[in-house]
Amino acid sequence: DIGAGYQINTWFRSDVTLEYRDGGNFQSLYTLNDPTNLAQYADFYRGNVSSFVGMLNGYANLGTWFGLTPFVGAGIGFAHNTLYGLSDQSIATIAPNPSVPGGGYFSNGSTNNFAWALMAGVDFNVTENLKIEFGYRYLNYGKISSGGSNCLNGTGANGPFSAGGCGGSHNYISSSNTLASNDFRVGVTWMLGDTPALTHKD
Repeated sequence: DIGAGYQINTWFRSDVTLEYRDGGNFQSLYTLNDPTNLAQYADFYRGNVSSFVGMLNGYANLGTWFGLTPFVGAGIGFAHNTLYGLSDQSIATIAPNPSVPGGGYFSNGSTNNFAWALMAGVDFNVTENLKIEFGYRYLNYGKISSGGSNCLNGTGANGPFSAGGCGGSHNYISSSNTLASNDFRVGVTWMLGDTPALTHKD
């Protein structure tokens, strides 16, 4: 991430930040047993999440001792979350017939969300203008949703994967919970121009 801000006085500062987050991959297993029809279904989903997050943050400095300035802060902003590379490997068993493989893939999907954060940490004053920051942040940045599904088409009509293989229409997957992250961060701040004296007097 990168940002720019303004030191309002010795106690308050604010900044605007933009960051890219690669949430890595995730997987989920869904199973369904239907004893009425002696049927059993299983779907194994795998996909990836990435996000662009923009935040407006405010911080309260709590004084400076021996070059260390503890702070607390909060921020609000937006998150553009993308769910991509989502696939479904499935199998269906309806007795007394043998198991039938299935599955498919989902088109990429993106959502725009409200994001908010709470922060705490400490700045170490290396020089008058250079600071190293050690901090913790809780970030809540919204939900994810896929594009339309394209399922294995046993007939081969309209290609090996199509909406027709999904029962005639696209299906969509979305998260019921919001994305959240506990971040432990190390950053560098360069102060431009004169800086207020962040000193504590007993």
